[in-house]
Amino acid sequence: VSTQSTWGFTKMEIAPLIWMVILIFVVFFLVVLYSRVLYLLKKEYTLQELGEFNGVAKPQVYVACNGFVFSMANNPQYGEGGKLARFGGKDITVACVRNFVEGTENLNPGNLSEEEKKSLEKYFLELKKGYPILGTIKEKQNQHLCSYIILQL
Repeated sequence: VSTQSTWGFTKMEIAPLIWMVILIFVVFFLVVLYSRVLYLLKKEYTLQELGEFNGVAKPQVYVACNGFVFSMANNPQYGEGGKLARFGGKDITVACVRNFVEGTENLNPGNLSEEEKKSLEKYFLELKKGYPILGTIKEKQNQHLCSYIILQL
């Protein structure tokens, strides 16, 4: 009696392969689940709390954009003496689409033009690629302007 399957493997050779495939799927599922749980556990910041992370009051530098809080630890421009240091600990949603002009931080993004909203989408996606999201902003003024971006998180 032959124990060969139609593909040339014996039944004893197939069993470990099946368990290996099952293990790969379980690991993949756990990684996806872990990343979703971490996302749900992220902190909500008020603008006042965010302001503490300006590189002076606390050594970390965080900024908010489109309702999300990012760590700018790997960007020396936001650190002490950097050309964007004054934006550390602030909401840069409006500032990033208006060339970081002084006085554009923490502004309500509700009256951005359509062109500015498109620019915001591009800037937000670049932030998302390069910097970790630490949480969200509680204030209502920072509702997410780019709804499809949220789905990509």
